[in-house]
Amino acid sequence: MAEMFDVDLIPRILSVDRKVRLAGIEKRRERNAERDREYRSRQSGSRDQSQDESEKQGTIDITV
Repeated sequence: MAEMFDVDLIPRILSVDRKVRLAGIEKRRERNAERDREYRSRQSGSRDQSQDESEKQGTIDITV
């Protein structure tokens, strides 16, 4: 009788295990997406500042 009970639990355990793994994968994707957004926002901000500084240094305004 105990053997049948063990066999009946296996599909449920596998189902729960799969759901837990999928939830973990989804959370990891969300964290990576958030981290990528932060990284891109920092990259675009620093790129704009460096371009502004280089333009200020390299340009000469001549009014006639």
